[in-house]
This record gives sequence, C-alpha cells and structure tokens, in this order.
Amino acid sequence: MKPFLLALIAEHRTKKTVKKTADYLWILGGEIIRRTHFEERDRRLSGRALILKYIHARGGPLWNDARYVREHEAYNAACGRLYGFLTGSEP
Repeated sequence: MKPFLLALIAEHRTKKTVKKTADYLWILGGEIIRRTHFEERDRRLSGRALILKYIHARGGPLWNDARYVREHEAYNAACGRLYGFLTGSEP
C-alpha cells in the first residue's frame, strides 16, 4: 500500500487527499485482517494476492463500521483506485 500512497504524493495530490486515502487503506487492512481470522487459507497468500482477493475495480469488502453511505462510497473509491494501481488498469 505504501507504493500507492507514494504515487499519490508524486501526482501532487493534496495532503488531505493522501491522509484520507491512507485512512481508508487502514480500514481496508482491518477488514482483511477480520476476514483472514475466519478464512485460514487466506493466511498463506502473499500480501498482494490477499489484497487483490478482497478488492475490485468498484471497491472493497463491506466496511462494517461505516456510519454514512457517503463514507462507505469514499472508502470504495479508495479501494478501487488501489485495485487500479495494483493491476495497472488505472484510468
């Protein structure tokens, strides 16, 4: 995830954007950890494979603790951008 954040910085995104994206990636990490707790097979996957298992072009796994729909949409957008970065399918 760090190379993705560094790419955002290199694109001259604002500090606020980079910080908010980092926050959403932190949440994504928590959701992946929650799921791997129950899916022991996932623990054998590489970090990249594990992330790609849980995100797609439209977003990430359900964020159980999101308070607002808008908040979840922003999280999904960050996950989608990460997916594009990892797969080389960025617009």
